[in-house]
Amino acid sequence: MSRAIAKRRDEFTAGRDAARAAMDALGLPPMAISQDTDRAPVWPDGLTGSIAHCDHICIATVARIKHCAGLGIDIEPATPLDADLISTICTLAEREWLATQSDPGLSAKMIFCAKEATYKAQYMQTRTLIDFQAVEVSFSHDKGLFKAKLDEDLTGIATPVSGGLRLVDDYILATCRL
Repeated sequence: MSRAIAKRRDEFTAGRDAARAAMDALGLPPMAISQDTDRAPVWPDGLTGSIAHCDHICIATVARIKHCAGLGIDIEPATPLDADLISTICTLAEREWLATQSDPGLSAKMIFCAKEATYKAQYMQTRTLIDFQAVEVSFSHDKGLFKAKLDEDLTGIATPVSGGLRLVDDYILATCRL
């Protein structure tokens, strides 16, 4: 078996372990979290959540559906986004904002992370695949909060939706709640 397959299996297991720990924090018993045909987690009845991983970190968040319609979480190394990806990930307005930033590469990675969290939150509710250009992110002055405007024609979700973004150690953590 290749190391890539073993790594993916380990990430899958770690993600489910993190999700069960999040459910335990809600006072819920351990429950299976299977994988749908689209590879998205299938949350137990009454729950929604999100799983993310990178490098050697795996995180999860879970909530009762009565409290929110969808959750999204993403974690990425706090390194600049590859310059080749910026035009694919960022809208024109986002690229104009990047030009005003002292570290445009890191700011682009923050946009990517915020979009990933937003995508995961909307996907749990809509099951709609959207690309990066269907989401436009803007940050509050301190970059601790973001607003994401989704293409309503694609998602049916009234926007903007709000999220949080933090630099934690050497990682960018983004969360989004619908």
